[in-house]
Amino acid sequence: MAQPAVFVWQWGRRGAGPRFAAELAAALAAAGARPILSLSRAAESFEGLAGLCPDGHHVAGGSGLAGLALQAGRLPVTLARLSGRLAAARPAAAICAMPGYLDPFVAARLGALRIPLVTVVHDMRPHRGDRHHAVYRLQRRVVAHSRAVVTLSRFMADALAAAGPPGPAGGTVVPLFHPPFAFADLDLPPPAAPPAARDGPLRVLVTGRIRGYKGVETALDAVAALAGRPLALRIAGAADDPPWLARARAMDDVALRLEWLDERALVAEIDAADLVLFAYSEATQSGLVPLCQARGRAVVATPVGGIAEQVEHGVDGMLAARADAGALAALLARFTDEPALAGRLGAAALARHRPQPAWARFVDGLMPLLG
Repeated sequence: MAQPAVFVWQWGRRGAGPRFAAELAAALAAAGARPILSLSRAAESFEGLAGLCPDGHHVAGGSGLAGLALQAGRLPVTLARLSGRLAAARPAAAICAMPGYLDPFVAARLGALRIPLVTVVHDMRPHRGDRHHAVYRLQRRVVAHSRAVVTLSRFMADALAAAGPPGPAGGTVVPLFHPPFAFADLDLPPPAAPPAARDGPLRVLVTGRIRGYKGVETALDAVAALAGRPLALRIAGAADDPPWLARARAMDDVALRLEWLDERALVAEIDAADLVLFAYSEATQSGLVPLCQARGRAVVATPVGGIAEQVEHGVDGMLAARADAGALAALLARFTDEPALAGRLGAAALARHRPQPAWARFVDGLMPLLG
């Protein structure tokens, strides 16, 4: 008997949303489901992502506010075409892989078609330095239409429950986890842990979209406290007029690459590091943590929010005793004193965080919500 279809969509352009949707669709297909994937054709790496799920219903998109306005203007036609496709396919459920600006309209249309909705919630409110506050208010409308909500950490599930209504219409909140991305469409070099014997300083990386809550000031304080030790900090990623820029440029042991990193560039930065530092002041969880682990890199992190669930201290990374520079400096000092430590923890991370088994476990947790 053929498995029922599942509609999976995410209409963002940049960032993890389109990648999460496409890899989720691929994992659903591997588990025997029939996913229909819908992405914006303006998404970064669209061709490769669309190829991960041959059954697609993709929509026009654009860049920035002009692109969003264009999408909004096309929305009646987009929803009409989507309704026709879904009426023919008769999916058993739909999955919003990461809520966006137009998704309340999609959720309402799914309700009119009597297609149950499961929403994956990555964050509940903006963090310090985030700019897109409106999307969180709109997300609450999507959640209100949902049979169930999936979170990517238990911390997030508890926060969602504490926030009160409007919760999912079905009342179900299921905490899962953030699987590492496989990047099967990019033909990347195979992951490998750093060598046991290090030649040169400990290479510490801070990367991703560098917002205020990601604690670059704390990372700089930690590095400054270790002056004279063989350690080099690299900060790579998009940052909007950061207040710490002049200080970082004045530090001899800090290198900067402050620009948007596409997926290949991001992975190359991770692969060139010995460990990746997460000096966050707050977090629900991080998609970067499992990515770094899957590339064989130890993670050193502050014990905030759901990040504490993503790192097993002393096994595949290290969690600081506190979210401050002194606690992080103490951990980094261990890595400079024990040259083989980064390689040992990185090898454990590589063995424990393989993308395909992780996505299979994620789908196992998701499947009961789709029937």
